[in-house]
Amino acid sequence: MHCRRTLVVAFIAALILTTTPSVRAGKPTALDLAVAQIQDQTGGRILKAGPVRDDNGQLLFRIKVLLPDGRIKVFWINPDNG
Repeated sequence: MHCRRTLVVAFIAALILTTTPSVRAGKPTALDLAVAQIQDQTGGRILKAGPVRDDNGQLLFRIKVLLPDGRIKVFWINPDNG
């Protein structure tokens, strides 16, 4: 029982420490804004979104969308220039 409680406390601490200040403050992140932009443009449903690094180490946002016509499309957004 003690081990389980320690594990839960460690998990909660990790969540708190890895949450960015902007998320804790309720401000939208660059990823949130990119997701909203893609959703507005396509009218689709966001299936998955997150940051990835390309082969050169550049940060990109990968946003996977279910389009209204049933197709799935992946968008790659550069957070520096949209």
